[in-house]
Amino acid sequence: MAAAEPVAAPGGGSVPVLFCFSVFARPSSVPHGAGYELLIQKFLSLYGDQIDMHRKFVVQLFAEEWSQYIDLPKGFVVSERCKVRLVPLQIQITTLQRSLADAFCTGTVNAAQAFVAGHTSWNKAAVNELKMSQMRHHNDVSQLALSQRQVLRDHLFEKHLFLVHYKYCEEISFCMYHDFLDFEQITTLGNLTPSSTVFFCCDMQERFRPAIKYFGDIISVGQRLLQGARLLGIPVIVTEQYPKGLGSTVQEIDLTGAKLVLPKTKFSMVLPEVEAALAEIPSVRSIVLFGVETHVCIQQTALELIGRGLEVHIVADATSSRSMMDRMFALERLARTGIIVTTSEAILLQLVADKEHPKFKEIQNLIKASAPESGLLSKV
Repeated sequence: MAAAEPVAAPGGGSVPVLFCFSVFARPSSVPHGAGYELLIQKFLSLYGDQIDMHRKFVVQLFAEEWSQYIDLPKGFVVSERCKVRLVPLQIQITTLQRSLADAFCTGTVNAAQAFVAGHTSWNKAAVNELKMSQMRHHNDVSQLALSQRQVLRDHLFEKHLFLVHYKYCEEISFCMYHDFLDFEQITTLGNLTPSSTVFFCCDMQERFRPAIKYFGDIISVGQRLLQGARLLGIPVIVTEQYPKGLGSTVQEIDLTGAKLVLPKTKFSMVLPEVEAALAEIPSVRSIVLFGVETHVCIQQTALELIGRGLEVHIVADATSSRSMMDRMFALERLARTGIIVTTSEAILLQLVADKEHPKFKEIQNLIKASAPESGLLSKV
């Protein structure tokens, strides 16, 4: 097939395409949040503002072989070998309305029907129309092709969501254009660097002490994180929920050097002042979030932040709730939305990244005493 221009986006330029590697390419033991949700989150954070959100192009590759090239727990590391595997799957597209349908019609009617049948939102109507078309035009190949194109246009493009199953690509000789994607940015998924990270300390206040499960433990870990932030020059934003009634941040938490300490009544930490502070740090890409309560202020903050295109790392050993059940289900929900649930030691060591880092010894001293596990590992 001759090369052509990439798809024109509604606002001009190229339409990005997301290769969504199926969770079925890995055993079911892969934890929630370690699979395709992370890649989708990263994709939208990079390209969401460049495309009409009603025209998201998603490529799902259900081939078993992809498990050889993608390491899901690391967050979809796209290796050089994987890039080489993607290149032969490429097709160049001239126009959205015509070339995609044309590409399908180079394959068999059965393949088109099989593809349509895999999408329950509109499969019955589409399959019926394809069958009727086949019956009407079975003696006229050119008319059949035209009819098939129209069915595909109606059912694919009107829905503004395009999914390609890898197993049909070979038969139809078709796959989506993918050169627009910046694979180097995709491979940074989950990475932390001091220059692109901000710490959020949420509502670690005195009045919560008797109510929050294992509050003493999360104070200890929270203080360790703040010490690490000071050593590495990472900005810290602190909020206090209705301090007039709930008190100030506990004395054990040293707020020296914090960029902001703000009172709030809103549950989320994403206040206008916080947004303004983040805007002053153009390199910020990741937020490390900890505090209380997991299912209220932490959850709402995290969801707002990923909605703004930021990666969120929740420190599991530095966040809690009054109920361990609330905490458990909040962390599970957040992981499924693509938020990274991790630990304080993992965060600090990822930020230094190398034994030769000038602050490694000081960070090592911080983590020599293991973080208290207590009952935070309990399910309920």
